[in-house]
Amino acid sequence: MLAKSRIFSVLILGLGAALVTWGLVSPYFFHDDGRLPLTLQDTTLTVRDENARTTLNPGPGEIVQAAVIRQHHVELLDPADAETVTVRIGSTMMREANEDDIERLVDASVWSFVMDRTTGEAVGPATMTSQLGIPPTQVPMTGLWAKFPSDPAKTTYEVFDATLRGGAPAVYKDTVERGGRQLNVYRQTIEPTNLATRYADMFNTTTFETADGGTEPGYLFYSADRDWYVDTETGLVVDIHENLETYYGTRDGERREQVLVFQGAGTDESVDRLIAQAERIPDGSGQRTITTVLLVLGTLLLLVGLIGALSGGRILRGRRSSGATENL
Repeated sequence: MLAKSRIFSVLILGLGAALVTWGLVSPYFFHDDGRLPLTLQDTTLTVRDENARTTLNPGPGEIVQAAVIRQHHVELLDPADAETVTVRIGSTMMREANEDDIERLVDASVWSFVMDRTTGEAVGPATMTSQLGIPPTQVPMTGLWAKFPSDPAKTTYEVFDATLRGGAPAVYKDTVERGGRQLNVYRQTIEPTNLATRYADMFNTTTFETADGGTEPGYLFYSADRDWYVDTETGLVVDIHENLETYYGTRDGERREQVLVFQGAGTDESVDRLIAQAERIPDGSGQRTITTVLLVLGTLLLLVGLIGALSGGRILRGRRSSGATENL
């Protein structure tokens, strides 16, 4: 019959093995990589320009100057799993004026795509709807948009631009602090681009009158300078500063008719909400600490149990006083 001390050593050995096993497999059950939670509450970023210039209609027309808000609203939908989630982003630009909602609307589009919850990369193409009554369009999705990788690097990322309908590089610029959070700033520059060469749209072309009474084609050009403010732990975009411009010009880019000038930044209210939310998202540090403790404690118990079992339990029993003899 095994001595009680040896039985106890075997029990310690088993407990240590269980702790080490749980420490090794727990990352598969409890994600510690800061991936995007599916329960985000604040998902709207509002960018505002007090003195934007827009046309009353999407195409050429009268320019008006008024405060304009540009909103990006993100929804997380099914199907979703541990790795990916379906994302729907609604982007709108509206004048803050005494007009009906339809008359205030400058631009609107809704995008749906599948996104990797850790890297922020799109998985497959996006479905885009830009106007009521027009069938949805499938657009190749390249780069990031609503989310950068968790723990984003100080490097260059390809970031999607809805007007361009494609990606453009965003270069690391600086790290700043706001609301107690560290934010990486990435600068994205899009040179004036003829949108008619990118995709077909009824507003991408127009017609100019020439001096001799004839006509010539005009094209919609778009440019942007944009700073993305990204939380350094979660990779969530919490602020955007952007200078946007569109105009109709000739084929070689000569400017003819202004369409949009927008120089905006995230409103304090929406940015503060997004930063506060980022702070509530687990970054995995707690789980990593628990895993480390389990592995260290389990390893120690394994060693103690193994030594006790191999020594017949004498180490755990301890030595009797120096004058006593050991019982057989």
